[in-house]
Amino acid sequence: MILSNLPECLCCKTRINPHYSASKSSLYDVEYCSIYCRKFVEGGYEMVNGMEKTGQSRMKGFEWWPEISFDCEACGDSYESNKTNSNFFFCSDVCSKSLQQKANIRKASNLLATFIMMQHQRKYGKEEGWMTSNSIYEIMKNRGDVAYNSYSSIFRLWVAKGLIEVRSVLTNNVRLNEYRLAERFISEPIGKFMIQCRPKRN
Repeated sequence: MILSNLPECLCCKTRINPHYSASKSSLYDVEYCSIYCRKFVEGGYEMVNGMEKTGQSRMKGFEWWPEISFDCEACGDSYESNKTNSNFFFCSDVCSKSLQQKANIRKASNLLATFIMMQHQRKYGKEEGWMTSNSIYEIMKNRGDVAYNSYSSIFRLWVAKGLIEVRSVLTNNVRLNEYRLAERFISEPIGKFMIQCRPKRN
């Protein structure tokens, strides 16, 4: 893959490569390379001057990315994240593991990333957030997350739980399903809801 053909992040100019890593947010955001970069721009943040950060005048010409506050996907609490940890969805390892240990979700973190992609599409995308089943499948496939024959059953589960909405559309005489994130989850932590849906153990 030729890097020069890949789009640049509108914030830091990093090339957005959707096949780079399952941890990268480029799979759900075609304008920014990370959730950090999007929030940096939309929140009006500025780089921190080196002298201000270190108290040393010789560092005046240097700049640092500031720490930005995010809401944890598992517990909903706020946490600070920097550019290095630009795609962390959780405030701690405990919260991260609370999702990983969910018994009825295969590769829960990758599925969460797909839902967050749908959340971004609902916030910033076209068609009121609706995405075709084929486009969602391609994103999940890029993450190495799911085979096509199990894809539909995964989404039926989350439609039934109220996280995802579905509609049937006719395109070129072919009927396909389209999905989007339910409106309440545009601003609510998705991971927290996934954990709450965990079946109780005897």
